[in-house]
Amino acid sequence: MWETHSKGWLLTFKIDGLGPKNRELSSMFGQEAKDSMLVDALDCEARCYVMPSSSQSDKSSIAAPMTVLVTFLQQEEINLDKFPDFAWATMEQALDPSFNVHAGVIARYCQEKSMASLEMLKAYGWTVSNMLIAIPLPSKLSTLRDWGADVASVYISMKGLLLKERRLQAPLPRRMCEPRDK
Repeated sequence: MWETHSKGWLLTFKIDGLGPKNRELSSMFGQEAKDSMLVDALDCEARCYVMPSSSQSDKSSIAAPMTVLVTFLQQEEINLDKFPDFAWATMEQALDPSFNVHAGVIARYCQEKSMASLEMLKAYGWTVSNMLIAIPLPSKLSTLRDWGADVASVYISMKGLLLKERRLQAPLPRRMCEPRDK
């Protein structure tokens, strides 16, 4: 939707596990393990990052800036022979923007948690100056469960957090639709 106060487009989804990926997780790990993972994901500490648009960064493949709420969980690897469309990525692959569309999210998290050295991050083009912006979350919104599933509530909370962040670039101009042929 067009957001008049910030003069930018804001797209909000309710938090519903992984949405369409829930079924795939269930077939890969089993229903019970999938349910456990999603409960853990709702209850562990969330991170909020702003991913730039392709016009703002050469490492972005999306047309507009996007804010993501994310949690990171450790999970045992399973054999993926039955799932040829999936593969376990190495840390190097996960940090490489030519391999992983969400490499910036991984790079920022690895920087925050000291999981990758600055040299390793630099090898894939990540420097302190081009890391994703992290939006601090208040304690009342520190987990995905705290955010809830009401789209309007998520929208209002995220808008408030983004308006406080001074390092964000101004929104891109409003898109114009081509008139329909009659």
